[in-house]
Amino acid sequence: MLPVERSEFIRGFAEIDYYNQSKIIVDDVAFSWIGSVFFVELGSKIIFDQNIFLSVIPQILSLVIGLLLAQTISASLAARFTGNYE
Repeated sequence: MLPVERSEFIRGFAEIDYYNQSKIIVDDVAFSWIGSVFFVELGSKIIFDQNIFLSVIPQILSLVIGLLLAQTISASLAARFTGNYE
C-alpha cells in the first residue's frame, strides 16, 4: 500500500479531484469534438475583402521574407556553434 498524506483523506476515503477531472473532460470536448466544428463553421463565414487583401500584400511579403531569413540564420548559427560544423 502506498503512503498517502493525511490531507488526501477525508473520513477514510481519498479526496476526489473534481477540478482536474472536469478540466480533462472540458479539454477533451473542446479540442476534439467542438473545436473542429467551431473552426469549420468559422471558416464558412469568413468574408475576404479584395481591397483589404491587396493592400496588405507588402506587409505579408515582408513578414514571410523576414521569417525565412531569421529561420535560416538561426539554423546556420545553431549548426555552426552547437553542432560544431564549419
